[in-house]
Formats: sequence, structure tokens, C-alpha cells
Amino acid sequence: MPGFLRPLVGSLACWATQRKLRNLEAIYGTIFRERLEMIEKSKNPADEPVDFLQKLLRHAHKHRPNELTTDQLTRRFLMSNLGFLYQTSFAMVNLVLNIASSGTQYHTASVLRREAEAFLTEAGDDPSVLWTRENCDRMIYTDSAARETLRLNTHTSRT
Repeated sequence: MPGFLRPLVGSLACWATQRKLRNLEAIYGTIFRERLEMIEKSKNPADEPVDFLQKLLRHAHKHRPNELTTDQLTRRFLMSNLGFLYQTSFAMVNLVLNIASSGTQYHTASVLRREAEAFLTEAGDDPSVLWTRENCDRMIYTDSAARETLRLNTHTSRT
């Protein structure tokens, strides 16, 4: 492609993405401003919300005050969310593959199935009872399978 056409083609190729980013900036802009005001007014961080967005804004406010524009914060927030989604997806795929490829002598799938059936039977049809921290802590085989998968298949060692 001729050099003089590259800026034009690049702008056209990225037009939809830039438009979506501007829409997200409009949505997130008010939230960012409210949270930054909260950081500036608050003397005690315990009074602030405890979530990733607040940690992101607190870090930017303290260490990168020149990057507190809505554009920069929106891009940073979106990239972080993308990373979280990919990391969770990779972990779940590795978990399923590890369970499927475990030796038949270990009966991993049947042990996990029995544990899940007992868990579901005990909780009944009430999802508020089913998915509590205490109930999930009692699923020791599922927890062990997940921990072992995370130990064996870190993001950097994935092949």
C-alpha cells in the first residue's frame, strides 16, 4: 500500500473502535469524576468503595496524575477487563482439560460429579443458599482440582 494512503486507511479501519471508545468515555466519565472527587475528599480509604475501579483510580491519582483523563482511564479500565476475561477463560479451559485428561484410575470426573450432586441436593432450589462462601468452601475436591490446575497451568507456562 502506498505510504500516503496509510493514514487514511488506518483512520477508516479504526473508526468503529474509536466511536465505541468515545461512547464508553461518555458513560464512564461521570463515574470516574465522582470516584476521583471521592478520593480527593476522603481522608480514610476505608470510606471508599472496595473494587477494582477504585484501586485503579487511587493508583493513577497517586502515581500517574498526568494520566487522569477520561480517555486514558477508559482505555486502562477496558484493557484490565480484557485481561481478566482472558485469564479466567484460560483457567476454566485448563480446568476442563485437566479433568478430562486425568487418568481413569483417579475417577476425577465422577468424584467431582458426586460432590456437586450432593451439594446441589443439600441446597435445594434456592440459589441464595447454594452459592454462599461457606458452601463453596465445603467443595474440597472441586477446590483441589481448581488449585492444582492453577498451579500447573499458569498463564505464562501455557503451551
